[in-house]
Amino acid sequence: MIFIQTANLVAIRNGMVLLVKRAAREEEGSQWSIPGGTNMSGESIEETLLREIKEELGVNVVVHVLFKEYENSDSQRSIRSYYFVGDIEGSEIRLDTDELSDFKWFPFEDVPKDLAYGQNRVIADYISSAALIKKS
Repeated sequence: MIFIQTANLVAIRNGMVLLVKRAAREEEGSQWSIPGGTNMSGESIEETLLREIKEELGVNVVVHVLFKEYENSDSQRSIRSYYFVGDIEGSEIRLDTDELSDFKWFPFEDVPKDLAYGQNRVIADYISSAALIKKS
């Protein structure tokens, strides 16, 4: 079995979440997703996040908190995905067009219902946690 770790950024700005559209030739191609990528040997999961966002979006990240971890497995691989809440520095995103074809800040109510990798669950969990924080 192959073990994979991914680091992903839930970036919120003006009440909207940043999503990226995967290039057609990539796994889960042409679907919107939360930006992030795969851990390389020898790096921490936070280092993975910083590297992947820099490579894919051309921006730096200010990490606030590890929001949640998810684990998915099948007969061939086990994937542990880490989702961090953070901000991107600056406003000029420069896409790596080898991996991504577009980006967009979506109001939560307009997030596509078929995000790659089942990430609609992450968005729903984020909305629920934000509502709990507001109540306290």
